[in-house]
Amino acid sequence: MTWSPALEGADAARARAVVAEVAEELARRDVVDPSLGFGSAAVAMLQGYRALAGEADEAEVTATLERVLERITDRPNPWLFSGYAGIAFTAHHLADVIGPTDELLADLEPLIVQPLAAEQWKHEWELQSGLIGLGVYVHTRGLTEQLHRVISHLAARAHREVSGLTWLTHGSADNYNLGICHGVAGAVAFLATICADPTMGVGAEPLLREAVPWLRACERTHGVPTYPMELGAPSPLQDLVGGKIQNLDGWCYGDPSTALVLVRAGQAIDEPGWVEAGRAIARRAAARTDDELATVVMDQTFCHGRIGRAHLFHHLAVLLDDADLMVAARQWYLRALDDLALDTPDVGLQTGLSGIALALLGSYRAEAPRWGRALLIT
Repeated sequence: MTWSPALEGADAARARAVVAEVAEELARRDVVDPSLGFGSAAVAMLQGYRALAGEADEAEVTATLERVLERITDRPNPWLFSGYAGIAFTAHHLADVIGPTDELLADLEPLIVQPLAAEQWKHEWELQSGLIGLGVYVHTRGLTEQLHRVISHLAARAHREVSGLTWLTHGSADNYNLGICHGVAGAVAFLATICADPTMGVGAEPLLREAVPWLRACERTHGVPTYPMELGAPSPLQDLVGGKIQNLDGWCYGDPSTALVLVRAGQAIDEPGWVEAGRAIARRAAARTDDELATVVMDQTFCHGRIGRAHLFHHLAVLLDDADLMVAARQWYLRALDDLALDTPDVGLQTGLSGIALALLGSYRAEAPRWGRALLIT
């Protein structure tokens, strides 16, 4: 795909100014958490992409990453969003800015891949704090043997049903999480990423061909979003707000991300029916009115907020060469700019200021935002 900006002219200038304002705000923060999902590794990622765009000093990136490494043992786990894999992912992506990172990665990778050596996978299998997140890292680094282990563990955890292959929520016998962050859409997105890489397919295609039909069978004809957050017995993953379960429709759960997952899966193994299904879901989501979205929790975060919807519609517009979806992306970017507040304490990629600013940076730049691989959107 050839990335193209969604915002131009005065709108792009406004977004650029807000990104600079966010960067200034982050520079004033003393961030303790070193992680990519929630802490200073995300700040370093933002600074790195701003440096590549000529909007930041490369020395700031190096200094921030050094502070990340000083606190690395504060999060002694291998996971992508909260631990070593996310920090290593960040360093790898910033090599063009900070220089070679081979020594650092050589130190971190044994800590990241060690769980994969287990005969049976006993941890979460999800993206945020589990197997798929490690899979994202080892694929990014081209670690073929470890990627084989990831696929093998994922296959062993799969559950076969009439409509296809799926994965039960970790620790549950009767719940299926459908989201990209914690659930089946994330498994499909990861498998699609592997299948799209001709050098590292490692047996992912059979799993993908059986998983997509199961996911598509979850589509409902009523309600917003079209794809519910989960099926089966309620899980404790969903927070209670005012006594009601959150209804989310963004990146973590819902139609924009599920549409992108189906499009990427279809393009990865040449299944045009999946691509068109994703297009239909994306167009339906883009056309929804505020009244239709009234039941959806919508904030400013990438995870389940306005900026995340904008960035997902932007990716869909580029992948599908769809002008209507680009209009939707532009509209959601502008809504995100209108409603942005800098007083949130969260600085990370998923629900913090760094994720917001990285998405805004992608709104006006012509270079594809490769950091999206951590969120399974590229």
